[in-house]
Amino acid sequence: MKELFLAFIGTFFGAWAAFQFQIAEQARKDKKSEAAAGRRAVLVLCNQYGQTKRFYKQALSKFKDDPFRWVTLQPFDAFHSFLRLDVNSLGFLMNSSEPNIIQEVLLAEEAFLELVTTVHQRNDVHLNQLQLAIQKLGLDSLPASEEKIKELLGQRLVVVMKDLTDSTYDLADAVLIHNEAIFNRLNTYLNMHYSDYQLLKREDVVRDCQPSAADDSRD
Repeated sequence: MKELFLAFIGTFFGAWAAFQFQIAEQARKDKKSEAAAGRRAVLVLCNQYGQTKRFYKQALSKFKDDPFRWVTLQPFDAFHSFLRLDVNSLGFLMNSSEPNIIQEVLLAEEAFLELVTTVHQRNDVHLNQLQLAIQKLGLDSLPASEEKIKELLGQRLVVVMKDLTDSTYDLADAVLIHNEAIFNRLNTYLNMHYSDYQLLKREDVVRDCQPSAADDSRD
């Protein structure tokens, strides 16, 4: 009887130990998967930041203070391809100690996608409406007076171009500010909570996307 009891106890603890091992192994795999998903999200944020930063330097900065930037800023193919977040893989952040991180990550991407849409809309209106209207009028240059420009091109077209141009500048600023903030926060959070994760630097991923005091054209 004693031998049967000991055998039962041994079997029970053996099964319990195996079960606990499976739980620990699954937890380890989950942690590794979460760290990988977080790393991908950081890479996406860096990619979106880098593309926006280059667009600002190569196009927006030249006409930032130009009162006629709605005309002088030419169509620019800034976002023909870019990375997107895998939202489903970031669900673990909702159960984390800082669940609002995922909301900030999604808001950062939403701002970026709104910028992309606005730039494409502006490119289309500039190419297919503004430039065609100027060509039909046979103008080499536009008058220096905005009121006369409106008389020539029509008030609606001028208002649309100004609105799209102003939105482009505002959204680009917002993307750079919000993206940088959540990039740093998510990067730090993952480094603190996941042993498989190491801090990433923007310059390790996208060349020349890290702003500096010397070349930050938004200032």
